[in-house]
Amino acid sequence: MTTFSENNKTEEIKIKNILAEIGIPILFIMGNDDKYEWKNSKNMYNLNQKEYEYDEYRFIGYQFTNPFIGGIFEKPEYDQIVDLISLEELCTDKYILITHGPAFGK
Repeated sequence: MTTFSENNKTEEIKIKNILAEIGIPILFIMGNDDKYEWKNSKNMYNLNQKEYEYDEYRFIGYQFTNPFIGGIFEKPEYDQIVDLISLEELCTDKYILITHGPAFGK
């Protein structure tokens, strides 16, 4: 959400202030166009390679994609496989996987 601004940090603060007013948890992952990684703040949680439990559901995030434009949130496929295998133990009966890249074949 902040890539196309002259001052990315200022835009991040504006967006986070607006979202903080909502008063509910905001779960996010970064995308390939983002130039740096947001940190957790107030009600906002970076899910990358982490989990967040809400009611009976577990949200798990993964933000990396295959290399194609040279962004900081790109990794070779092998490295992504290693990362995703490490997340497997978090995948219980009721989980939702949040990714930036599309599922294979979709």
